[in-house]
Amino acid sequence: MNHSRWGAYFNVYPRWLRRAFVFSLLLFTLVGTCAIIALVGWPFHAGVTQGFFRNTDRIRGSGIEKTEQRALSPFTSIEVNGSFEIYITGQKDQRVTVTGDDNLLPFVIAEAKGQRLCLRAARSWSARKRIKVDIEARNIDSLSSFGASDISASGLSQGSFTLDMNGSGKTRLSGKTKKLTATLSGTGILEAGNFHAQGVSISVSGAGSADVYAGESLNAGISGVGNVYYHGNPAHVTRNISGVGLIQAR
Repeated sequence: MNHSRWGAYFNVYPRWLRRAFVFSLLLFTLVGTCAIIALVGWPFHAGVTQGFFRNTDRIRGSGIEKTEQRALSPFTSIEVNGSFEIYITGQKDQRVTVTGDDNLLPFVIAEAKGQRLCLRAARSWSARKRIKVDIEARNIDSLSSFGASDISASGLSQGSFTLDMNGSGKTRLSGKTKKLTATLSGTGILEAGNFHAQGVSISVSGAGSADVYAGESLNAGISGVGNVYYHGNPAHVTRNISGVGLIQAR
């Protein structure tokens, strides 16, 4: 359905009725989520588990920490699937290291597909600590996250940067760029107040929250109950809200 047509249709109703509808939808989602957790367990518990359903194939971490370095062809974008603790640093030389229980590392897949580094888990596991991945690379201009990873990226400096977050993860960005394009779907959190962008285009659907820096222009759209907070006093601000979201200067 066209978002503008849906927004116009939705806004016909009184504000109190719209809020009641969104609240009921969120309550339904929360109850359903709690039911799933009760049946199958929490899928992404601070790195304690990796994978969604309980099963006899889940591997228990040994508790013996080990670090491995992965040799990969050059990449400029990163895609993360699952629940990892990831640190990305802008550096001249490329390096990828993985730290975690020694018996789990063989199931952490890091592979380059074209110009993209793809991280994922080959098996379900249970461990005391979340698997940590340190990534050093020079020209990272794109990051995609699916799941519940905790990602910190620093020293970024590109003409443009694209971020795609799906799920309940958290991403922190610092550095600078001319153009930041970000899409949040789900309940993810973006902390990019220290990522100085001249222009920001951001779309939030669901209940996500974003904090960004826009020096010149901001184009922000919200569908649901998400929030966008912005720094930088941009001269041009475009807002498009369908639901009860908030777009606010800080």
